[in-house]
Amino acid sequence: MTFLIVKFYHDIDLSSIRNEKIFFSLHQIMHHHMQVANASEQKKKKNRKKIQLLFFFFFICLLSNSFEFVSTISFAPKFMQFKKKKKNPLE
Repeated sequence: MTFLIVKFYHDIDLSSIRNEKIFFSLHQIMHHHMQVANASEQKKKKNRKKIQLLFFFFFICLLSNSFEFVSTISFAPKFMQFKKKKKNPLE
């Protein structure tokens, strides 16, 4: 499942994504997924399901074209929070 979503992520036509928040969130999740892939085996097992659920959530949102809905809800429980960057490259 994760492989298909990663492939989908790489195949997205970025010009069709109007909401930059969604793309930036997807980019953060991809980056975090790669970090998890390079982590220890124990950490991988702990985070694998969470990352797959995140991918699935955004995959469904992209398929349903519900960018406005996603950008208005709070979808960052503790395990989804990422280290804050100094500057958002999309601003």
